[in-house]
Amino acid sequence: MTLWYFLLSVFTVLLTYLLWTQQATRRQRKWLIEQLKNTSNSPETLQRHHDALKQCQQQPSTGQAGVLLMLVLIIPAAWLIQVWAFDNQTQPEATEQQAPDLASAIAQLEQKLAENPNDLQGQLLYAQSMAAIQQHDRAAAAYAKANELKPNDAAILTEWAEAIAFRNNTGSFLGEPVPLLKQALAINPQHQKAMWLYGIVLFEQGQHAEAETLWSDLLAVVDSAGVKDTLRQHINQARQAQGKPPLAEQALVSYAVDIELDGDAPESSVLFVVAKSTDGMPMPIAVKRISGPFEWPMNVTLSDTDNLQGNRALNQFEAVHISAHISMTGQADDKSWQSETVTAQPQQNIALVLKKAKQEE
Repeated sequence: MTLWYFLLSVFTVLLTYLLWTQQATRRQRKWLIEQLKNTSNSPETLQRHHDALKQCQQQPSTGQAGVLLMLVLIIPAAWLIQVWAFDNQTQPEATEQQAPDLASAIAQLEQKLAENPNDLQGQLLYAQSMAAIQQHDRAAAAYAKANELKPNDAAILTEWAEAIAFRNNTGSFLGEPVPLLKQALAINPQHQKAMWLYGIVLFEQGQHAEAETLWSDLLAVVDSAGVKDTLRQHINQARQAQGKPPLAEQALVSYAVDIELDGDAPESSVLFVVAKSTDGMPMPIAVKRISGPFEWPMNVTLSDTDNLQGNRALNQFEAVHISAHISMTGQADDKSWQSETVTAQPQQNIALVLKKAKQEE
């Protein structure tokens, strides 16, 4: 099976590469379109951007097509190699092989677990498979065995609790799941799924304030916009039960930054516009990275869409420190040109001047 897993890994890497290249192309096209809309650019610059956009749209996608072809072929190829090189060694009488369906794959897994019930990864795989086909009684039993093999694991306890809740077919997490979720959070208080499910327990128990607090803590650390929306709905239900108004929608915060360059920077340089908190924390809140060529002066909008972390956003700060610098290498810590740092409030316009850093003698 090692070859099978290796080829699946290659598939994953190729798919990631394809998505990355497509995203990079979209970013390039978006930047060029924005430059074409900038009426302050000279006609020569607009023409250059127009030609670059045309070339970007018409360039052959043979590399991506090649990657797609490999993605299409790699799975059947992996299975054929597996059958030819390995399966035929144990079943020489088989002259025709067919790809196993889900039922036969589960049957094979059940046979292996019958021979070796202490296979932790096998038990977890079986539990996940049973949950996927809504056989929650078998999923719960497999998670129970996995918990025996690896006790005090927050992830296993959480999945076990969920399987039991679905197995009971009551639509409730009260009863058996409660101590499992409590144990999971005692082991890992930041386990996100355990926080979510135990919030449901608290809500069902009528502890609406506690449910709101737990879900609010979870809201501060999740990144997915869809998960955030669902969490806000849950929080608002808990707030409604307490007679509180719903959470206000968080508006995007932005800063308009006018940047001038005192000197000449090579077209291959990279501009960074950075927002940091006023408490001295070195980790930026938001960063916008723009590749040359540039037309000076520039106007850059730094907003919540540029936040680096889902739980740390510009809209959470009454004021921030904003600065800009140019990197010759593309690395954020390379500051060949650097501006002063300005303290600004949301929606405020800022003016920065980039000056070449002095060379150390």
